[in-house]
Amino acid sequence: MVLSVVLAAFVRFAANGAGIALVAIGTYCAGVAWLDLSPLTANLLAYVTQLAVGYQVHRLFSFANAPMTRSSVARYTALSIGAFLLNTLWIWLLTVAVHLPAWTPILPMIALTPVMTFLAARHWVFGGDGPP
Repeated sequence: MVLSVVLAAFVRFAANGAGIALVAIGTYCAGVAWLDLSPLTANLLAYVTQLAVGYQVHRLFSFANAPMTRSSVARYTALSIGAFLLNTLWIWLLTVAVHLPAWTPILPMIALTPVMTFLAARHWVFGGDGPP
């Protein structure tokens, strides 16, 4: 029973994360194409947008309408930065330290980082077990 609850929450988290990624990609593309922003500025705008959208989507849908608090916003921001740094670690570790091809970090980025961020979001950011 507990495993099915966790699995259902992870599926919601992953599906919502995919949608949030599309928001970030769309924001980046719009910033570059329509607002004539530099790629780095568009990336920053995309990150801030996905951070705000991601917090609300995960709070409301992934983790069953968890309460919105300043501390959960701060923890979500820290988690988001941590996920970015973790993905950067995978890139450095596999391409620089181990000299593997550039595509190899994609594997832990899609297999390990989401699981780790889900667990941190579930227990640290939103602090609940989600819906039954």
